[in-house]
This record gives sequence, C-alpha cells and structure tokens, in this order.
Amino acid sequence: MTSSARRMSRVSAAFLAMVLSTGSAFPNQHPHPHKGSLDYLDRNSYAKNMRVLGVFQLGEERGHKLQMMAIGARRFILQNGDVIDVSDPRAPKLVKHGAFRGSQLQVAFNRKLGKWILITGASSPITSSTPTAPNGKYDDPSLIEKTRQGPGLRGVRIWDATDPTNIVLLSEFSTDGGDPKRKVQTGSGTHRNYYDGGDYAYLDTAPDDSFINMESPIRWHGNGIMVVDVSNPSNPKQVAMWWMPGQRTGEEAQYKSWREYGDKVSFTSLHGPMYVPKKVEDGGKLGYSAYGSFAC
Repeated sequence: MTSSARRMSRVSAAFLAMVLSTGSAFPNQHPHPHKGSLDYLDRNSYAKNMRVLGVFQLGEERGHKLQMMAIGARRFILQNGDVIDVSDPRAPKLVKHGAFRGSQLQVAFNRKLGKWILITGASSPITSSTPTAPNGKYDDPSLIEKTRQGPGLRGVRIWDATDPTNIVLLSEFSTDGGDPKRKVQTGSGTHRNYYDGGDYAYLDTAPDDSFINMESPIRWHGNGIMVVDVSNPSNPKQVAMWWMPGQRTGEEAQYKSWREYGDKVSFTSLHGPMYVPKKVEDGGKLGYSAYGSFAC
C-alpha cells in the first residue's frame, strides 16, 4: 500500500466514524434558533480532500458517542450498545446489536489485565428545552422533579469487551456512593468520562443533589471530576472528588462571586472528561478538562 493510499485509508476510516455518528437532523437540547442560524435544513453533503468509502445503516439516526478498538487487523466501533466491524471501511457490518448498555462510553486495552475494558455512563434526566419551556427548568420547574425522580443507575457500568461478540458486565458503580441497584439515586450520574486502560477512571459527575448552582437552563446539576480506582474493574472505588467552589448549595459566597452568577445561561459545569496524558501509576501528575464557562 502506498503512503497516499494509507493516508486515504486513515481519513476514510475517520470519515466513516463521522457518518456513523450523523443521522437525520433532529433538534438539539439547546434554545434555538439563534443569531446566524439557517432558516432552512441544508441537505447537501460537503467534502474536501476526502471521499466516502462506506456508509452504515443509511437513513437511521446514530447520534451517540462511539469508540474504536483494534484486535489484530480487525477494527470494531462500539456505539450505543452495538458492535460494528469496520475492518473493511467499504463494507461495515453489524457484529452484535444490544451487546452492552450506554451511549456515553470509553474503551481501552488494560495491559495489566490483558483485557479490553469498556466503561459506559448512566445519568439522570436533564431539564431539556421543550416547545412549551424553551428555557428548560426556568420555564418549567417540574422538569427538576423529573430529574430528581428519574429511575435507574446514576454512575458507570464496567464491561469486559475482550470478545466483542460477547461483552460481559463486570460491575456497576453509583457515583452517589450507594447501592447501584436502587431504583432512584441522587446526583447527575455521569455524562462524559475518561478511561485509558490504567488504574483510574475520571468521571464527569455531580455525586449528590447539592451540586445545583448550575446556570444553564438545560441542566439541574453542575458536574465536577470524580476519580475512581478501577484497577479491579469488578470492584470500583472512589478515591477523589473535585469541583469549582460555588457549585454546591452552602457555597453561596463563592457562587455569588462568579461572573456567571444569576445569568441563567452559562454552562457552569464540567462538560467533558479529564484527560490525563501520563497515567498516575506511571508518575503522571496532571489532568486537563473542559470546564464549561469556567474555562473561558
């Protein structure tokens, strides 16, 4: 294979991933339209220095996060419970439907265990904008109660994905510290997390219902960073939690000092995992995250 062909193969694989994650045009959760919005739906397709080699499930909405894993020469995309073989990007194939639960996911090879470990997030309902409540929780406070009472796990599920045809659940972990089997839990659960195959996972979470000094109308909780020891993926344990002073009830002095205080718009929350370029167990000491409006 020529270097040019190799580059095209890499670009095409990346483009295939974008095709997988793009579906029909559905409205997002944020208030709209806004200044600069199109007043029509653009159905054209645009490409520069790229070409589409393959499309998977054309016409179906696949708007969820995805990750790729490599086993020898084979390449698999994991997305919203599905395992898709993209070893030949010209002919992607569904390996298994409903192989795992969760649309927020991280998969990485754990060298110590000799296994591919998959971590999927589970969260509470958010206070999304609706046609009758474009400003979410501010227009309709009952949305907060739906968040509070939303059933199911709020945390992460950890899986053994070494055999992508038979992904096995190893454990469930509730970020509020309680029994993950409880019907109703507290906090936000997790939204976007980071796991690199090491001893620790970095979770985007509000572990309880005190983390509610969140200006954005589409969220009740404002998240911080939780570090969880997953060296034994069958028995995860919390080791640390960090948040911006002012995010919790009882921290009103710090909250009122924010430039965003009371604007009912800003995303005063972690919104993305903490990336740790060098594993802690290998001597790493730094992590980097996208912390909403606090990062500006």
